[in-house]
Amino acid sequence: KILVCAWVLCITSTAIAQIKREGNRFFFNKIIIEFCTPSMFRVKSTTATNEPWMVVQYQFSPVTVTATQTTNGFQLTTSQLKLKVNKSPFGIEVYDAKGALVSADNSGPYKHADTVGCEKKLAAGEHFFGFGERMDFLDRRQKKLTLNVGRGKGTPHIIGAYNILEANYSPIP
Repeated sequence: KILVCAWVLCITSTAIAQIKREGNRFFFNKIIIEFCTPSMFRVKSTTATNEPWMVVQYQFSPVTVTATQTTNGFQLTTSQLKLKVNKSPFGIEVYDAKGALVSADNSGPYKHADTVGCEKKLAAGEHFFGFGERMDFLDRRQKKLTLNVGRGKGTPHIIGAYNILEANYSPIP
């Protein structure tokens, strides 16, 4: 089973020119791809700091990763994954060891004002679940998701009125 853990925290650059490696981490301008195991990696901004609320481990055993430059970007290969990192626009395609597509960006990561996001390509039977304690839909396919803490819009909750479909108490994916 392949586990892809991608956190895009603060993207400000959409093109990459070179790659730098430090242990399990690969730096692409303002983006870091860090391998936690041969089947799991994290994506984050170089400006992001470690936080103890969701991630409890930041030191991982060395992972054997082969990095090669391609015409369109770079390829990072472990015994269980192959990541194709496109230069411009920035995007990541993830393949399993047999070459089957696991995950692909539909559009590169974006940042608009205080909103950071990305769009993923989904296969016909593919769905998104989770994203913390929510009061709306379990299946998040084709639904916009806002990860903020609040009770939605409307009358203050002190008198018991709030929009249950916008309520979000613990938005931890």
